[in-house]
Amino acid sequence: MKNKLHSIMLAAAVISAAPLFAQGGGLEIKGGVGSVKAANDKAGFDAGIAYAYKIERFFAFVPEINFNWINFDQCTNSPCRTQTVGGLTSTLTTTRNHYTLPLMLNLRFIVPMGTEDTPAVQPYVTLGAGYAWSFFEAKTPAYTDSVTSTPVPASTVSDSAAGFMYQGMVGLAFNLGMLTEGSASTTNILLEGGYRGGEVEKSGFKFDMSGYVLRVGAAFNF
Repeated sequence: MKNKLHSIMLAAAVISAAPLFAQGGGLEIKGGVGSVKAANDKAGFDAGIAYAYKIERFFAFVPEINFNWINFDQCTNSPCRTQTVGGLTSTLTTTRNHYTLPLMLNLRFIVPMGTEDTPAVQPYVTLGAGYAWSFFEAKTPAYTDSVTSTPVPASTVSDSAAGFMYQGMVGLAFNLGMLTEGSASTTNILLEGGYRGGEVEKSGFKFDMSGYVLRVGAAFNF
């Protein structure tokens, strides 16, 4: 618990000090899909809110809060077998929900594009590290065991875990003004993809939260 508190305090201190060194910034809102190995490599909704503090022309500091939600069904029994559920015989599955909140501190390299201050298409590379909190929930319906004919009540199991995360992203920022009118605007459309890795841990059990991330979004510069 002490390590978690120290990580949160350090992140808060870095984020609060960032505006002192910034030359400008922009709010970013992104959404798309992301996969997680601990969820059998299933993909689900992935979103992020970030603020890019521009340190100088080609570098920015980008604190970011992400959210990943994965919902899927898997066989309750191993090996997978049929049970009687609600009077019907079918494969018994457990519905799982995985919610993950990664707080990331990123450094971004803005790829030079000639002499243009605001190119129509701006490539960038983002590298970051941080801390994530994951919440797991598994729901199994009431069923009758096909072997013993014993009724089994419905059950819900939930737990949480936390741990270190890292990520690497490549992206493109499309300046709407340059694309439509030939003059720079404060709004950019973002397209980015990459890899987020790391493990969360609870009571000695570790879960691999690594997977790909693909998102689109918008940036509003100030």
